[in-house]
Amino acid sequence: MNNTREFQVFGPPGTGKTTYLTRQITNAIEKYGIDNIMVASFTRTAARELVGRNQEASDSIGTLHSHCYRAIGKQDIAETKIDDFNKEFPQFKLSEDSGAISIEDAAAEAGPMAKTIGDELYHRMNMLRARMIPMNLWPQNIQAFRKAWTTWKKFNHLIDFTDMIEIAYRDFDTAPGNPKIGFFDEAQDFTPLELALIRQWGRNMDYIVIAGDDDQLLYSWLGATAEAFLGVEPEEKRILSQSYRVPAAVHRYAEQWIRQIKNRQEKDYKPRDFEGELRRFNNGNYKVPEEIIRDAEQYLQEGKTVMFLASCSYMLVPLINRLKEEGILFWNPYRVKQGAWNPLRAGKQGTASRVAAFMAGVPALNPREGTTIWTKEEFLHWAEIIKATGNFPRGAKERLSEIVADMNEIDFFDLFEIFEDNSTIWQLMDELVPEKAAKWWLENVQSSKVKASEYPLRLILRNKNLKILEEKPKVIVGTIHSVKGGEADIVYLFPDLSVAGMQGYVKSIEERDSVIRMFYVGMTRARETLVLCQAASNYAVRWL
Repeated sequence: MNNTREFQVFGPPGTGKTTYLTRQITNAIEKYGIDNIMVASFTRTAARELVGRNQEASDSIGTLHSHCYRAIGKQDIAETKIDDFNKEFPQFKLSEDSGAISIEDAAAEAGPMAKTIGDELYHRMNMLRARMIPMNLWPQNIQAFRKAWTTWKKFNHLIDFTDMIEIAYRDFDTAPGNPKIGFFDEAQDFTPLELALIRQWGRNMDYIVIAGDDDQLLYSWLGATAEAFLGVEPEEKRILSQSYRVPAAVHRYAEQWIRQIKNRQEKDYKPRDFEGELRRFNNGNYKVPEEIIRDAEQYLQEGKTVMFLASCSYMLVPLINRLKEEGILFWNPYRVKQGAWNPLRAGKQGTASRVAAFMAGVPALNPREGTTIWTKEEFLHWAEIIKATGNFPRGAKERLSEIVADMNEIDFFDLFEIFEDNSTIWQLMDELVPEKAAKWWLENVQSSKVKASEYPLRLILRNKNLKILEEKPKVIVGTIHSVKGGEADIVYLFPDLSVAGMQGYVKSIEERDSVIRMFYVGMTRARETLVLCQAASNYAVRWL
C-alpha cells in the first residue's frame, strides 16, 4: 500500500471520544481479531481504557513508546542511569527526575521543571529531535550537550526515550506484530516525529484512526504541534459535535476564548441542554484563597463536586494548606501518585488509617457497647507509631502483640498491663473526648508522623465522623494538565502564569496559543458553573 488510509476523529470536550473509539475498536476486534489491532495512547492507562475487556493481547495495547520498545528489542534506557552521566559530564549535570518528563506519563505541569542547566539543554534537545529539526539549525549549546549525551550513550550501549521513536522510524516500516488496523488516541499531543512514525506504519495497515482535539493540545513543550496533527488531509474526518458535559454559558465563553487561535480545526460543537453559569470572582486569588473557599462551600453544601485549577502546582500550595487547616476533604483522582494532592492516599498502612484506629476509641465518635475502647486490631495498628519512651515499659513496645494476644478487645483495665504508670494516657482516659484525644495523639505519635497526622485529625474533628476518611472527596485540586479528561460540577480557574510562562505568552505566538489551549481545557471541565478567579499579579492572562 503506497498511501496511508487515515481517518481522523475530533473529540471536543465532553463529546464522548473515548466511548466512540472504544466502540470502533470493539467492532474492529470482532472483524479482524485482537492480534490484528494496535491501540496506542498518550498513557498506558488510557490505552487500556479504550479496549475495555479486550486486554488479553497486551502487546497490542500501550503507549507509542512501548510499541517501539517492543519493535527494537530490549535495551538499557539512558534516563535510568542519570548518576553515571553526571559523573562523566558534571558540566551538564541532570537532576534525577529530568528524564521522567519525556516518557508517556508526562508530568502534570505546564512545562518541564528544569532544575539544572543540563535539564534545560536535555529538554530543548529532545524537543528539537521530536520536531525533526535538522541538527545544523540547533543552537551551539544544545549541539554541545547532544555530543556529550550521544557519546555517553554509545559508549555504554544505551538508548534514550526519543531514540525509541527515532530508531523505529528509521528501521521499521511495519508496526510490531504487523497489525491490520491502528487506533491512536490523544493524537494532538503526539510530536511530529511520533506522527511521522504512526503514518509510516499506517502505510502497511488497512487503515489507521487518529483521534484527538487540536484545541486540547497540552504538551507543546514535549514537541507536539497542531500543524503535525492537522497537516495531513485524511480520507475521512469525523467531528463529534455534541458535548455531554459543557453547559451553554460555559460553552459560549470557551468557544470565544479558543477562537483567539488562528490555526485550528473549526468544529460544529454544541453544548449540552443546560444553561449553567459563568461567574467572575474578584474577592481573593490563589495567594489568598480564603474567600474562594468560602464561596465554594455553598456548592459543597449542595453536594456538588468542586475543582480548583491552576497552571502550575506551586500556585495550589496556599489553597491546599487552607483546605487542610479547615478540615475540608480533597484529592486528585487523576494523579493519585502526587502526594500533595492526595494526602490520604497511603491506604490501610498510612498514617491516616492509624489515626482513625486511635480515634475509634473515642465514645463521641464511635459509641460501643460494654467497656471496649479499642479492638485488638485497632490498638495494635495505632500503637505501632506511638513513642515508646514515656508510654510503654522498657522493651514492651516490641512485645505488644504478645501482651495483648489473649485480649479480644482493649478496655480500661487492660491498659494497666500495657502502659507505664506515668504515661499521659491516664489523663486522656479520665476525659476521652475528641479534642483531647487529638491533642494526646500529636504529643505522643512519633515525630516523623506528626505532620501527616494533622490533616486527618482536622477532618475527623470538623466532621465529628470517623468515616470521613473513607468518603470520596467532593473537592479536586490540581493543575490544568493533571485533570485532562476529568470534570466537576463547579470549576474555579486561576488565570496566573509563571514568570517564564508569561514571557512566552507575550513573546511567542506558539506559546501564546499553548496557554490559550491550556485554559480552554480548564474551562471545559465544568459541568454546571465556571468561576473565573482574580489574578494574583500581573503575570496572568486577561479574561475576555
